[in-house]
Amino acid sequence: MATEFPFSEEVRGLLLEAIKRLINLRNPTPRLYLRQKFKGKRDILDQLIADGYLIERERENYVPGIMAFETCGDDFLLGFARDGTGIVLHTLQNLYEVDTPKTSFTFMKDDRLRQVVQRDYTDCEH
Repeated sequence: MATEFPFSEEVRGLLLEAIKRLINLRNPTPRLYLRQKFKGKRDILDQLIADGYLIERERENYVPGIMAFETCGDDFLLGFARDGTGIVLHTLQNLYEVDTPKTSFTFMKDDRLRQVVQRDYTDCEH
């Protein structure tokens, strides 16, 4: 079931452009470019960010958010995003289940860590 898109088709086109730029070029969309496209419509750009259609990265760039993919109207891109999300979540779950027992430790029970911390602390005192 498709999510209803609350903006104009022009806005959908700009989001689709941002999605394709991210996927094809592996680049975010520059903030300046979007501000020029939304000139006089700052409230729409702010709403896209607030609703998760765009996510600000590094203060000068935007990447499409989940809602942009969900409402882009392109089944291939939506599937691509869902598959990618599934892979990331599966990987994170496996890392948590497999690696957490190996990497968990109590701070001062690890002898090597305690030696390093004590040595660095001692060096700071002099």
